[in-house]
Amino acid sequence: MDETAPHDSDMISVIINGKTTLISPNTTLIDLVRIIDLPPIGVAIAVNSEIITKSKWNSTLLLVDQQVEIVSIAAGG
Repeated sequence: MDETAPHDSDMISVIINGKTTLISPNTTLIDLVRIIDLPPIGVAIAVNSEIITKSKWNSTLLLVDQQVEIVSIAAGG
């Protein structure tokens, strides 16, 4: 067993777009954006129904059972 790999007991659960997901403690929104490989622009994120501005993604820590909604904004015509 790889001792450096995170164990489920070392993880916390958050709800991302309605799906329960395990993440490491001390994960910020910017970490989450990198983990799930979101594009750097055209994305809006709300935590517990509150829109979090991109300038606060680096300092917004995700906590147990928080509800995260991620919306990609697409341009078109």
